[in-house]
Amino acid sequence: MRGDAPATGVFEAIYDEHVVPIYRFIHARVGNRPDAEDLTAQVFMRAVEQLDTSRDRGQVTAWLYRVSQNLIADYWRALYRLP
Repeated sequence: MRGDAPATGVFEAIYDEHVVPIYRFIHARVGNRPDAEDLTAQVFMRAVEQLDTSRDRGQVTAWLYRVSQNLIADYWRALYRLP
């Protein structure tokens, strides 16, 4: 995907379509703006590294939400780490 102009355009379209809904999804679960922004950025950093942009739209959306859920779980796990 890197260095390939069409793939970059595809990723930009995916980002533009999903960044606000993903942010809202995360914010509703962590309850504060700074952490929601950081986690949203992490979702899209993982997408740059790992997302298969050739998948259909529904699979891409599902993948982004699954990554979001995993990051939210990691966030709460780290916050309330058991001794």
